[in-house]
Amino acid sequence: MQKPGIGLIVLLLSLCVPPCASAATHIYAAASPVSDQSAASRSKAFSEDLAKVLVKVSGDPAAARYAASMDAGRLVLGYRFRKARGEHASGLELWARFDEKGVNAALARVGEPVWGKSRPLVIAWVTSPDGMVGGSADNPLAKAMRKGAQARGLPLVLPLLDLTDRKAVSTFDISSFFFPTLEKASKRYDARAILAGAIKKRGDSVSSKWQLEVGANTSSFPVAAPSAASAAAAAIDKVATLIAQRYARVPSAGGASSALALVVDGVDSIQAEAAVRRAVSRVQGVKSLRLSRVKGETLRFLVAYDGSKEEFARHLALSNQLSQSDHAPTLVPPAGSRPRPVVSFHYSP
Repeated sequence: MQKPGIGLIVLLLSLCVPPCASAATHIYAAASPVSDQSAASRSKAFSEDLAKVLVKVSGDPAAARYAASMDAGRLVLGYRFRKARGEHASGLELWARFDEKGVNAALARVGEPVWGKSRPLVIAWVTSPDGMVGGSADNPLAKAMRKGAQARGLPLVLPLLDLTDRKAVSTFDISSFFFPTLEKASKRYDARAILAGAIKKRGDSVSSKWQLEVGANTSSFPVAAPSAASAAAAAIDKVATLIAQRYARVPSAGGASSALALVVDGVDSIQAEAAVRRAVSRVQGVKSLRLSRVKGETLRFLVAYDGSKEEFARHLALSNQLSQSDHAPTLVPPAGSRPRPVVSFHYSP
């Protein structure tokens, strides 16, 4: 049997990149330990699970306090008892999935924002006293960061630190926050946000400095902690809060919505149109989407959205396949239709 060539090996390795991400695909589900499968244990776990979900969905750690006053059982769509997961876990836990609309409505009633499913994938470039932190399964810093990201519903990927990464990025690039280099190296991961962190040992504790870049927005912050792993976990928690403050939103009173026109060019197939529709559907606050005009590879949609034109564009730009464009082809609306605010995007698979 012929051995696979180098090209095939490289291709197979490259396919590992997306699964290495800790994606926020289950923000409406959570698990909590239980002592048994009794009704009392189930009820208590439902409330604990809901508290975790409220934090992930709102982006606000303080939102957990509202779970105690909510009827968690009425919001459960499905649940199961299973063997507890995690490095040091033992015994049973109850996993529950909650109703999205019900959870969102419950948060709205107490004035909490909703941070939808459209969340930027964050790549973390981190240096520690032991060197650069990659996605190795047995790396304690990587474990702490993934656990923190999961608790906040934050999509996170750590670099492979293979030959490609090590040629492109040095510890100096990370510790000096040289983002032009980090941005170039991050393109292979399709990340929409970049976190750089430098962790240093200071006697019995550690100090660390971090910088987060999301589009044109940059935030810097320090973290002091007793260990490198706890510093990394605290940094991820801070990042989740910072991003949620930008993208989480409180639904408007009465569910009012505005009408926008979305023009997308580069849509050359039914599959491409379906991808655009999926991206729009993931934007929190979209009430409806209707195709109103087609000209070649340019499509014009009418969008009913609970928010402003700028807010809609900012959220849609998180899609890996859509990029905002100031020079997209103009698609004249049908005669007699009302003028609407227009946002333009380019689709690329």
